[in-house]
Amino acid sequence: MNFLSSAAIGALIFGAITTTFSHVNAHQQEHQEEIACLALNIYHEARGESIAGQIAVAEVTINRMNHTYFPDTVCGVVWEPNQFSWTHDGISDQAYETEAYTIALNIAETVYYGQEDEFTGGALFYHADYITAPNWTEYMEVSSVIGKHIFYTWNGSWN
Repeated sequence: MNFLSSAAIGALIFGAITTTFSHVNAHQQEHQEEIACLALNIYHEARGESIAGQIAVAEVTINRMNHTYFPDTVCGVVWEPNQFSWTHDGISDQAYETEAYTIALNIAETVYYGQEDEFTGGALFYHADYITAPNWTEYMEVSSVIGKHIFYTWNGSWN
């Protein structure tokens, strides 16, 4: 199980992210809608978390996209009904904090293109540590705790 300290790795990761995005090519522009969905998910789910915590949320989204149980696009995963609370809470989905959204967008591009190490051990689910563990966690194993989120792997079975 990984217990990551944002102070230990945050500055390193953020430096790598900001350097990576100084050059966006035409291939990357083809995927902007997917990256925008991922950035919004990072922003709404983890903007108060460390860089590592935001990357971990992005990883779960990508891991789901690559899993047979979930939709096969980032936007499909993000907008799948009742998966991420911000998508059905009745509050605007607009990203109003420009700096936080810019960071989320940079992280989204890095994770989308596989330019970041895996922090979550292949997690497909997570929840905040300040809520009672949802009933679905009984079918899963904790793979990491990063910031205020607990990440879980799942073997594909509900029993």
